[in-house]
Amino acid sequence: MPLEHKSSAEGRTHEGDDDLVAVNSAASPYELSLPTYVDVRAQTCIRRFLDYTASLHNIYYINQIPEHRKWGGPGGAYLTLVDDIPLRVWVLGKLSKLQVSTSKLDPRNELSVDLAFLRNVDRDSAEQLNNLSRPKTWYHPSTFVTKRPVSATVGPYLYNAVYDATATYCAKTEMKSICPSMLALDDVVLIEFFVYRWRQPRMRTSNQWNSWYITFQVDAISLIVQAPRAELRLPTDAFSGSL
Repeated sequence: MPLEHKSSAEGRTHEGDDDLVAVNSAASPYELSLPTYVDVRAQTCIRRFLDYTASLHNIYYINQIPEHRKWGGPGGAYLTLVDDIPLRVWVLGKLSKLQVSTSKLDPRNELSVDLAFLRNVDRDSAEQLNNLSRPKTWYHPSTFVTKRPVSATVGPYLYNAVYDATATYCAKTEMKSICPSMLALDDVVLIEFFVYRWRQPRMRTSNQWNSWYITFQVDAISLIVQAPRAELRLPTDAFSGSL
């Protein structure tokens, strides 16, 4: 399972003053809860993802983000560590909701994904990241969203960074790209995302970060295990006899 590493740096640093604290979940926080349709090979693959962190490439699994993070990147809006490069965070889970929506405030198409985490420690880590908002956000820590590229402002747009990793996970250029409609509830997916903050409407004209909301901004979705699909029965012509 060769893993792709990719990062970019731009913008200036904006320091944060709140540290992520160590996660102390209740009973068995690291216990892995997998559906019965995940075979042994897929279980091995999933466990390798859970242990994966590549600090040289700014990639961290959700429960392994170091405490010395800061706000930086473009406009000081992203969680970073060094060189002002946004942290790329990984998390695995089962799809519990998938929808495309728009709003009057932001008419660009947005893909919203809700996850059922595979471990309590991952859920707790997501809640800690979510609590970096000022004041506390109304977003649910299991919700991940995509944003339409700024360059795609006219005409229909379909999020296309969705990949089939059921056979192997490798460089994005070597994996098959699939339509988001190919995903279904209970599919096990890997989500790669950035922790992004945005100013509340009344503060959008200010250059100061006095209050903000937190969003988990999806960069890519990889299908790891496909949940069983309902059998599609095509209609048949059952007529017999003569007219």
